[in-house]
Amino acid sequence: MALTGAERAKNYRDRRKEKKTKYIDFKKKDCERKARKQASLNPDEKEKHFEKHRISQQRYRDKLKKEKDNNTKYSWFKLKYFVYVKIVFLLFSSSYRKQTLAKAVKKVFRALPKNRNRQEQVVRRVGQDLGLFETPKFQRTQAQIPRDVVKKVQEFYGNDSISWQAPGKRDCVTIRENGIRIKYQKRHLLYNIREVHQLFIQEHSGMKKDFNEGNSMIAGIEYSQ
Repeated sequence: MALTGAERAKNYRDRRKEKKTKYIDFKKKDCERKARKQASLNPDEKEKHFEKHRISQQRYRDKLKKEKDNNTKYSWFKLKYFVYVKIVFLLFSSSYRKQTLAKAVKKVFRALPKNRNRQEQVVRRVGQDLGLFETPKFQRTQAQIPRDVVKKVQEFYGNDSISWQAPGKRDCVTIRENGIRIKYQKRHLLYNIREVHQLFIQEHSGMKKDFNEGNSMIAGIEYSQ
């Protein structure tokens, strides 16, 4: 069967790329030819030329994006199909015939949600339950502040040189401690947190290692008074 013009042109470009030296010379001459052509254009023609080039580049980028999406979709489909076959193979007998196995896989496909992200979550969870995938183990870590440090910080907040007590009768807060409701009069800081942090370090120089300048633990301690 005879080749089309596009196929012959593609074969010609492939053969030309195989000859690297001649291909580099061709690209250099082609670049010079295009530069001369652009230099000879008037402003209107240049604008049309750049607009045409922009549209061509956009089409090329869309084509690459479409190919990438298709490849990703195909790869995801292969992985999903492999997992489904593996799940069905483990859930049911290993003596399945090809047609029976295909029917079982179709049933699994129909039972899945329509959303792709939810499909992935279901497949991952089933694979983890069956031992196909490794189940991630999350360890929650939390910085612990010693009780004596918390007590010293609260006492430091209550110092009259650091905060002043609100005079109003209603300027109070109720806090439940060990099942007992206790009222505390409100206090307002005279400085911001960073300044209070520096004053606390100056007064408690031995605890400097527990209170780094970049991550002040004072701001993380709630003052209840």
